[in-house]
Amino acid sequence: MPKKAIKYLCLDDERDIESACRRLQSANHLKIELVRPKSDWSQQVELIDNSLRSGDFDGLLIDFRLDETHHGTSSEDSDGKKVRYTAESLITELRRRSVEGGGDGSYPIVLWSTAAFLKGFYELNPAYSVAYDDIWDKASLPNRHGEYATKLIGLRTGYSEIAKRLATDSADITSLLRTEPTSVIKDLQQNLNKKTRGKPHTFQYALFITHDILEVNGPLIDSNLLHAYLGVSSLTSAQRDKIFNILGKDAIYNGVFADTFQRFWRDKIINRLESATGAFSWLSLAAEERVGLLMKAVKGIRLAPAAPLSAGYSTDYDCVCAITGRPLSRRNAFRLAELRTLSWKEAEYASGVAYRRNFNDLSKSRPLDGDDYERFCEHFIN
Repeated sequence: MPKKAIKYLCLDDERDIESACRRLQSANHLKIELVRPKSDWSQQVELIDNSLRSGDFDGLLIDFRLDETHHGTSSEDSDGKKVRYTAESLITELRRRSVEGGGDGSYPIVLWSTAAFLKGFYELNPAYSVAYDDIWDKASLPNRHGEYATKLIGLRTGYSEIAKRLATDSADITSLLRTEPTSVIKDLQQNLNKKTRGKPHTFQYALFITHDILEVNGPLIDSNLLHAYLGVSSLTSAQRDKIFNILGKDAIYNGVFADTFQRFWRDKIINRLESATGAFSWLSLAAEERVGLLMKAVKGIRLAPAAPLSAGYSTDYDCVCAITGRPLSRRNAFRLAELRTLSWKEAEYASGVAYRRNFNDLSKSRPLDGDDYERFCEHFIN
């Protein structure tokens, strides 16, 4: 029996958006149906809500500036009436309606817009971004349509898994992440329960897991931080497989949304690196030492240590430069100010050299933490 295609409703006022939708549809088992915004807000809410409740669609893809095209002209509906609302007001009401009356008809919602607007609005107002499952820059679509199509499918799959577990009263952070109920995992569940008064819906589980766990480095880490811990700049798939034959496949995240987020369990990585190599304190070692120990422990692997970001920088890498994405030691790093405070989240850092390069371009630099800002100015400005 043929696999049913995942189908998204797309609400967008741009006249050239059809080609973008076709690119997304080029992926297997994905369909996009484009509709233009209506001038009447209430009518628009009803149309989307009824479409998603009917089961004909699996999710929503929505433009932010429904009232204005990227050329700066006002948007009008098919009757020539102006559209006077943006996605924000729609999403708040749609999320509410999806769970009203004791039911749970949650579905993934992805926002896409222009990079200039996203940077100017959502980076300054991060609380607004967590209402969406993901936010995309339209200009990046031609080079990333395959990745984005996979993400749309993966989001729907994840939502379905969460909904099934909730229906059988078996949903919790431990089971959804497919891990052990450690103290950190229990803290995550308590944090979610506090936010949702102890009864999270599917979309609340989904948004919490993606934004507060998978998109940040904490109990789970991304590939860049994994590389920094290993002391390398990158890994081929063959090299990674060999390393995880030693570290154990369970150190790779395989919980909900694993199809779209490649993540690794931090503590398992560190503990097993030390166990496999005999190292006492792995992160205190220089990259050259780490790579040497790995090549002894992992049969048939050849690795090269990651070069430091700048001459004189230490190679006892324990973080990643947020500007370059390259391995960095906190000895040479400056801590970035937190946009959202999460107790389990690793701090983010930038190298002084990279931050200095972007210091006068506010569009490329985040504020530094207060004490680190003073330290940075002493080294690079004064």
